[in-house]
Amino acid sequence: MEPERITTAEKQLYLNLTAEKKYPPRDYQLEAVRKVFEAFTKHRRVLLQLPTGTGKTPTFCYIARKFLEQGEGVLVIAHRQELIYQAREKIEAISGVPAGLIKAGKPVNPEYDIQVASVQTLVKRKGFPDISLLVVDEAHHACTKSYDRIFEAYPNAYILGVTATPNRSDGQGLKNHFDELITLHQTQWFIEKGYLSPYKIFASPKRIDTTGIKITGGDYNLEKLSEQASTIVGNVLESWKKIANNKQTVVFAVDVKNSMAICQSFIDAGISAAHLDGETPPSLRREIINDFGKQKIKVLTNCGIVTEGFDCPAIEVVQVARPTASLVLWLQIVGRGLRPFPGKDSAIIIDHTYNSTTLGLPDENFDWSLDPISL
Repeated sequence: MEPERITTAEKQLYLNLTAEKKYPPRDYQLEAVRKVFEAFTKHRRVLLQLPTGTGKTPTFCYIARKFLEQGEGVLVIAHRQELIYQAREKIEAISGVPAGLIKAGKPVNPEYDIQVASVQTLVKRKGFPDISLLVVDEAHHACTKSYDRIFEAYPNAYILGVTATPNRSDGQGLKNHFDELITLHQTQWFIEKGYLSPYKIFASPKRIDTTGIKITGGDYNLEKLSEQASTIVGNVLESWKKIANNKQTVVFAVDVKNSMAICQSFIDAGISAAHLDGETPPSLRREIINDFGKQKIKVLTNCGIVTEGFDCPAIEVVQVARPTASLVLWLQIVGRGLRPFPGKDSAIIIDHTYNSTTLGLPDENFDWSLDPISL
């Protein structure tokens, strides 16, 4: 369905609230804002689904701004540093006021009405700020004890979760954490409207064989998967040269060893490449991501780092060398390449796995639900 008509006056209101007019709202984002506030009249805990690349962060910032207007405090929580800094930047731009940061090694500003926090740091310090709205970024991670402690600290606050994939690899539903799920449109709608990029998908002639590899906790056993992934390192480079030569590329690998091997194969071929994983120091991680965004680095290989919160529209190619049984992980991976960018006619996805066959294409219709699923 088409979004409700947004009046010129309503759009201008939000534009005026956007301090630097850096993130002007789109009609569907205003539709989402409206639906969330309607849901808050019936429920305290609401989950909003928007596909990767359609602006979940600005959308929840517009909602937070309404609370701030009324003198109510807001807390945004996330589990990864890229998400934390991204949320802080955008909420400050949209609200026009500074946001405090609750993160290890960073100074605190408890007097600020907006706080952006690392889940881990917030739970460890147990200093929960006084707020009326709790925003949970990448809310499909919420089914853990750390998140439970934060939820329990706010029995009366409104809670807004946002995610592209309201599902979990382990089959757990989110109904114990949220009372209502709001969805707007499927990915195909956003592509047709020009909000996301069209894509071309290529199946590599040599793919990682997952036959006989057991699934534990909703995904393949990584040790066995790593053995199979090591057999296609050279094919990743060959496929890139044939299909995506000289385009900005992110490669998703099974583990650190596999990612580093793929990265080295590109470097040996004279192609600027870098590797990221969870042990990469924060300062070096920011430097590498910044250089990739400026196209100083052509190929970025990674293990479990840029699946969420990596906002880089310049990505032209996503190479998938990471088989998964998780629909959530698959959609987060391919979604990295769907942001539009000047000169990008379509995103390229090179699949070295059978993910696209077993889990579906990025623009298929998915019937999201808060209920658990059978694995």
